[in-house]
Amino acid sequence: MATTKRVESWSGCHRGYKATRKDLARDVTGLAKACESVTKMKPTGKVLTGKQADQDRPQAFPFDARAGHCYRVYAQAGEGIKDLDVAVEDSAGVAIGEDSTDDPSAVVLDDGAVCFTKDDRASVVISVGMGSGQYAIQIWAD
Repeated sequence: MATTKRVESWSGCHRGYKATRKDLARDVTGLAKACESVTKMKPTGKVLTGKQADQDRPQAFPFDARAGHCYRVYAQAGEGIKDLDVAVEDSAGVAIGEDSTDDPSAVVLDDGAVCFTKDDRASVVISVGMGSGQYAIQIWAD
């Protein structure tokens, strides 16, 4: 139902973005916009926010993934989170892609996107590896 698409040129587009870690909605949008010209993707909806600590259970944000489309998730944590972890799971709970960093900014996939061959009720799953605080995510698609 889902695959990953790797595009090496996408891996560096967001690295130069410096988050303020104060206005997380603006930060996550800025992180994604840094990649807009190279990925040609657009936001699928509004910025989603949450609060979590490293001892909390992961939080899931369901979304409707459409067949023939690819998705990329951008995430930015606030001051108290040192490691924000993000994954995309299909409706069966199988992880399709996850971020590959141990820091407060995350992109799934850093060098690509998660693509669906069939319509699915997928989820973005957020967990905190270290710390606690606020975070924001945004899903972009082609």
